[in-house]
Amino acid sequence: MTNTLRKPPLIGHNRPIPIDNFGIEATVIPISKDKDLLQTLWENLIKFDERQLYDLLRIASHPISSRESKEVNKLRKSVGKICSILKKCGKGKKRLFNLSETSSLFSLLIAHSIPAALIIEPQIDIGQQFYFDYAVYERVSGGRIRIPYIAEVKRLNSTGNLKEYTEEFLKRVKLLKRRGVRNVTFIYHIHLTSNFIGKDEVLNSINALKPIELLLDDPKLKVIITLEETYSKFKERLERELGKTLRLF
Repeated sequence: MTNTLRKPPLIGHNRPIPIDNFGIEATVIPISKDKDLLQTLWENLIKFDERQLYDLLRIASHPISSRESKEVNKLRKSVGKICSILKKCGKGKKRLFNLSETSSLFSLLIAHSIPAALIIEPQIDIGQQFYFDYAVYERVSGGRIRIPYIAEVKRLNSTGNLKEYTEEFLKRVKLLKRRGVRNVTFIYHIHLTSNFIGKDEVLNSINALKPIELLLDDPKLKVIITLEETYSKFKERLERELGKTLRLF
């Protein structure tokens, strides 16, 4: 499924890049582990059909190490055509499946789905390092970049730890604010696995988190929710939730 509006993400970069808009001295560097496979995936995503993109979304939605072996075997068979195109999946598809242990593949699919340039797994350094899952960036003069949006992704197959995850996220954002970071919107991106589909009471409960957006002024805070559904429905929901926040559509 070709997205002619997609912009190349920043996946591999050897040196920290100065950030222009935080109001304090700051740099960023992408820290994904398998940059070569991610780059190859990016170059080939436009070749994949709806089913193949959905298979990648399934892998990206939950760490493979937490899945039952029966489910892993089904996924291994399902991604055969993808791996024949990539030629880099590794024995037993292990290399591809390893991308599920972090948010790198999930963030790459977001980059493929919206017309914004993303940094995949950015590490922000303000004298103390902070890891996030993706960030929107714009290039400015002098080799510097602006980062107007930074996202933290929580991929959930249950809501058991959501309260603790949310409290920890808010602590990190407030710490960055106390350290002087300004002019950025933080996105709390909750992604739910397919077992939540049709459970409106759960979605309504998670939507109840939206009022935490009022806790911060500058930096600002937004909450978005996506689901592990068909790729088209995922993209549609992403455009509605994230596009409204980024004012892309």
